[in-house]
Amino acid sequence: MKKISFFIIAIAIIGFGCKKQNTTPQTTSIDPTADKIEQFLKAVESDNRSGTDMTITDAIWNVEAALNYAYCDMSISPIKIDYDTINFEIPVSNNMINWNDVVILYSYCQQEMNTYASTFDSPTFFRLVDLEKKGILKGNLVVKFSVVIGEKEERTIPPVGYFTNSWMYGMNLGTCNSGSPSGSSDLAQEIKWRINFYVLTYPVGTYFTDIGYPPDYLYATDYLNPNDSVTGDNYYDYMMLVANGNAPNYHLCYSPAECNFYFDGTNWVIHTDINNGGYCPVGKTPMNIDILEATLIAGNKNTTWLHWGEVMFGVMHHQR
Repeated sequence: MKKISFFIIAIAIIGFGCKKQNTTPQTTSIDPTADKIEQFLKAVESDNRSGTDMTITDAIWNVEAALNYAYCDMSISPIKIDYDTINFEIPVSNNMINWNDVVILYSYCQQEMNTYASTFDSPTFFRLVDLEKKGILKGNLVVKFSVVIGEKEERTIPPVGYFTNSWMYGMNLGTCNSGSPSGSSDLAQEIKWRINFYVLTYPVGTYFTDIGYPPDYLYATDYLNPNDSVTGDNYYDYMMLVANGNAPNYHLCYSPAECNFYFDGTNWVIHTDINNGGYCPVGKTPMNIDILEATLIAGNKNTTWLHWGEVMFGVMHHQR
């Protein structure tokens, strides 16, 4: 479920709703980043609005960090993940944002989170929030706000990375032996689900700042398998799934061994930093992954299928 909306924040101060009670955690010993976030939260929630104007960079960082710190929980394993995106416009002058407009931005993000969460029937939790500067439009800063929600619906939980069935590559085609009806899942979704559920969950007290996507998508064809004994034979040529329609042994049904290999390979790619051949930005940690299938068709050549995806990364912190 993905929704894209657009909203303009007025300059005038308005009443704020949907506030979470006691959003500022009470701790006896905190790190400097947590202290900075808590000071921002106290100022935002203060009745006298005792804050200072901020640069665009500082406003986006503080609002994003505070929402993740106060509302999001990366210690819960999600059965299913959903996304919501909305654009806000806030007044800006000479790269500065008035404090009152910073408060308005924070409040509207809160409201959007609560409104989106209310559309679900199953129990949910906020997984992460991302704010991104999109540009300046007629004197207003356009901010893209994204929230990732985890669902806790019932599902049979297999051991981590352990595939016992042969799965089709994608397109909701299910398992090869029809054990999973067409339209229910595929290898791309199963790898994504296992990584988000088992791997991209962190201890209680973990929080993230500086969240965002790398500039380029994650493409399987960018990550050759350095340990492949026979190249170009459609067996383990890449760390992620690539079905080359112009190479021998072309197949779209994958054995449990292949499924487990591509699960492990995808994990390696997103956890290894770019300086060591992986996809992870230096100094950041993967938070959420979405995997899809794509086709490559060149002239009269046969179709090549591959997995590609979007991964959100952030700087990890631990409350002390």
